[in-house]
Amino acid sequence: MSRQYPSITPYDNDRLWKLCQTFEIHVPGIGLIRIMGGFVCDFGSVPPWAWPVVGHPLDIPCMTGYLIHDAFYSVKLVSRKNADLALRYLLHEYGAGQIRTATIYSVVRVFGRFPWCHRKASSARAARRYVHLH
Repeated sequence: MSRQYPSITPYDNDRLWKLCQTFEIHVPGIGLIRIMGGFVCDFGSVPPWAWPVVGHPLDIPCMTGYLIHDAFYSVKLVSRKNADLALRYLLHEYGAGQIRTATIYSVVRVFGRFPWCHRKASSARAARRYVHLH
């Protein structure tokens, strides 16, 4: 896989980021994910106190995985498990390392249920104009 990196800009505050241009990536077993420019996310919802353990959310090995994971959680085009597996795959492919990848994957499996289950339907509908699966 050739590595692609999203182009982003700060949005609204220091925790949200806006995708500057359309970003596409193929994830085996899921397909081609296209995220249109303008999509806003927080790149993993990683609190600052956890950065020493898992790294900053915008670290190159994590950035693409977090973007795809945030997009999937925003629109629920795949199951939660497949969204989490896509994150794990991209962390591994982009060189996050085994321990970091396993730690991040374990955390999203344990704590990702709340944001997955409490996503407002109106938020998901709004995000669907930005996120497409082919």
